[in-house]
Amino acid sequence: MTTHQRGALTLATPLALAALLAGCGQAPTPQAGPIRITGSSTVFPILKLAVAGYGATARGRDVTVELSEVGTSAGLRAFCAGEAPIANASRPISTKELQACAAKGITFIELPLAFDAISVVVSGGNDWASSISTQELSRTWSAPAQGTVKAWNQVNSDWPERPLRLCSPGKDSGTFDYFNEAINGNKANSRTDVETSEDDNVIVACVADDPNAMGYLALATTRPMPSSSRPSRLTRPLAGLSPPRCRRSRTAATSRCRDRCSST
Repeated sequence: MTTHQRGALTLATPLALAALLAGCGQAPTPQAGPIRITGSSTVFPILKLAVAGYGATARGRDVTVELSEVGTSAGLRAFCAGEAPIANASRPISTKELQACAAKGITFIELPLAFDAISVVVSGGNDWASSISTQELSRTWSAPAQGTVKAWNQVNSDWPERPLRLCSPGKDSGTFDYFNEAINGNKANSRTDVETSEDDNVIVACVADDPNAMGYLALATTRPMPSSSRPSRLTRPLAGLSPPRCRRSRTAATSRCRDRCSST
């Protein structure tokens, strides 16, 4: 297995990060009002830099951009409702979302931006967990664990009997979708008695400040750039094995890429 960071658990083939641009009309003029860009918190730092770069050009200096991080699913809802001309996503657009766009007559161009992966993280104050298996992750995060798996020694008998605090992206997050599909087989197979947020900063703080906490995040969030606004108190990624081996394929009907995974 090749990981992107020593000690980081790469859950599957890296996440494809993309931006969806509606229509093929003329570029907005300054008089047309601000351009709204919304969606994935994972893609947010990339778009923030892109917006700043565009604003420094002669063409972009008079353009106002409203950029928000609300999660992939929330961003795509706004996009397919015609409320935002650009949406960021950390997963492929779903069939249901495609149907919603079609119902509104919204066509779009998908622009791949980057690749990322998911890291499972603990606090730097956690001195007992250095690695975790995909079986242990499922034991921790799947729906049957709700209300029952509440201590670290229930995840791994070699770990102490300490309360387990879980911090994760919310259901509007593409990272949430991808993690639960890879680990639990279905995004609906996820426990709900966890602390969630669409803001990566909140998840980082939740884990970093509590030795009893575990969370999962986009890998890029655990390795902020020096100029980033992300918190400086970094979490510690756990080592582990890659769960599935994935191959990339393209669905001709929708001209979009999906990860189709088979367990190894």
